[in-house]
Amino acid sequence: MKPKLTLTILGCLYILQSIAIFIFASTIVETLLNVGEEGMKVGELMHYALTPVFLMIGLMLFFARDFEFDSQRKVLLALVIGYIPLFAVFYYFSSLEIMNFTIAGVILDVIMFGLALFTYLKPKQ
Repeated sequence: MKPKLTLTILGCLYILQSIAIFIFASTIVETLLNVGEEGMKVGELMHYALTPVFLMIGLMLFFARDFEFDSQRKVLLALVIGYIPLFAVFYYFSSLEIMNFTIAGVILDVIMFGLALFTYLKPKQ
């Protein structure tokens, strides 16, 4: 797959995630956490704080489409490397009683990781 296409797809997905996290922060927290009212508020605030992070990542991936081929692959490699500790965190979350962790909640991340890895390993110019 062409890195430019993958960067476009991933960039758009991250931008859409940032919008969804902002709009549905309280719903996401209610679904994910088994905590009291204060914990819910902290979780909601943390999700609001994540919104610009996802937006920045999405914009960087989207704008990286115009990079040279080798640089596009390096951006994809950076994303793949960044997903490894994220998956470790997801594994840790799965063992916590305060979390309602499910595979369905991270399937988009698994798909995006797979797409980035596939494109990095088998790029087409």
